[in-house]
Amino acid sequence: MFRALTLDGKGGLATLNNNDAASFVGRDAPNWVHLRADNEACREWLENESLLHPVAVQALLSEETRPRTLCRGTRLLITLRGVNTNITTGVADLISLRCWSDGEQLVTSYLRALDCTEEQCQLLEQGEGAKDVPSLLIALIEAVIDTLHDPIAHLEDHIIGFEEALLESTQQDWRAELSALRKDIVAIRRYLPPQREALDRLIASTLPWIDDNHRVALRETNDRLSRLIEQLDEIRERASLAQEELLARLSEDTSRRSYVFTVVATLFLPLGFLTGLLGINVGGMPGVDDASAFWWVVGTCVGLGAALLIAFRVNRWL
Repeated sequence: MFRALTLDGKGGLATLNNNDAASFVGRDAPNWVHLRADNEACREWLENESLLHPVAVQALLSEETRPRTLCRGTRLLITLRGVNTNITTGVADLISLRCWSDGEQLVTSYLRALDCTEEQCQLLEQGEGAKDVPSLLIALIEAVIDTLHDPIAHLEDHIIGFEEALLESTQQDWRAELSALRKDIVAIRRYLPPQREALDRLIASTLPWIDDNHRVALRETNDRLSRLIEQLDEIRERASLAQEELLARLSEDTSRRSYVFTVVATLFLPLGFLTGLLGINVGGMPGVDDASAFWWVVGTCVGLGAALLIAFRVNRWL
């Protein structure tokens, strides 16, 4: 729920408090406060004890967030979206991480925990983490972006399976699965371009505690995010083409069946007319008293059917 960590400047922790935090301002203030936004104690601490600006508090506690970057003086507010790799709610379920920092302290909040933040805590506990707050923030941003790799790769594997099934002329109807895949792509892509813009604004910011090395790392992270967006766009196009191919094949199958029914109906239409005409119950019907009249009618029907088949073949309708 609430973690207060003080960095030792060597990649480890000087203190770790998982229950409570000291005042955010002061010599003994923790460098990183990581809290759950919907917890009442965490909310009360942010609103009454953190001494943060109300705009920052509102952003850290907001339920609905989109990726963005806001800089005021030496203070930074950035919101990102990542994927929790340990949950099975689907690749389109992106979880937000809200970060506030002034270069000396870092406050992060969440509604649903991201594994990457826990990994950074573990690295610090092992003495292999960031040495200062700017490096910690950069590491968190890189970790959030890295969570997108596996879900997008899963989407790509999924569309490859559809394409292979279509190449093998599988008759299974994949329309529902393809529609679900395209919805996942749209849902996950919704947050990625704004996230890229947020990183662009952070790189272009004049924050004094973001040095050239940090900007180089951020540019590399942003390039990876751009490649992921391009990969996602390619998957979306391939999904659209696969769905169009599937619909074309289904339409072709329907047309083929309708064509067969039309041919059969066309063949039997004159035969039905002939038998219907000879079956009326009125006087004067020819062949009523002729014992071979039935076979003459059968022969006429067979000959007429054969003539129709030949006509269809000559006109290449069959």
